[in-house]
Amino acid sequence: MPAKITLIFICALLCISSRGQTFSPKLHQFLLEHPEASNSLSNAMAEALSGRTAQIYYFYTNDESVPNSHVNYIGEPSVVGIFVRENQQACDEYLCILFEALNSKGEKRFRELFAEAKFGALSKTNFVREMQRQEFQAVKETQKIVAKLKLKPKEIADSRDYKHFLETPSDLAQFLVYSKKVSQGQYQKEYETLYATIHKKPQQ
Repeated sequence: MPAKITLIFICALLCISSRGQTFSPKLHQFLLEHPEASNSLSNAMAEALSGRTAQIYYFYTNDESVPNSHVNYIGEPSVVGIFVRENQQACDEYLCILFEALNSKGEKRFRELFAEAKFGALSKTNFVREMQRQEFQAVKETQKIVAKLKLKPKEIADSRDYKHFLETPSDLAQFLVYSKKVSQGQYQKEYETLYATIHKKPQQ
């Protein structure tokens, strides 16, 4: 485990220092080739991260059950850490960062849910549902941007997430069913694991 964590941070520092930007070389090239995607990402990050600092950290894995990205709120609320898998298609790397940036706008609500779960004010079932309800907002925002992207047929064919975002239902109940199907229940398991990690039983 320590070796894996070290690898993540080394990759992050290399990418941050490379050509003065925080993205991997292949994502940098993708954004150069797709100025509308670059503008959308810049605008989304500027809006979502207003008053906060975003730090991009890359990791590598061949385990497909591991989420391809996630957000950590590092220390003070002013720092948002976006962790993204580097060994994936550039389009998917782009979509991961875009989604996580937009999803970070729900930080206040996420922190409330964490606190409620920690002290037993929220059941595991309700915690999972409320986490997904909040993330659904970012999914819908990401979907609007995805629908306007001008990608090459091969990029669309090779992308894992493009189709998933584009076909996301607009109804929450349908989204929950769709999300479970697409992830084969993995997202729900992750939220359940998170609940078990932070939940603290009241003292007798």
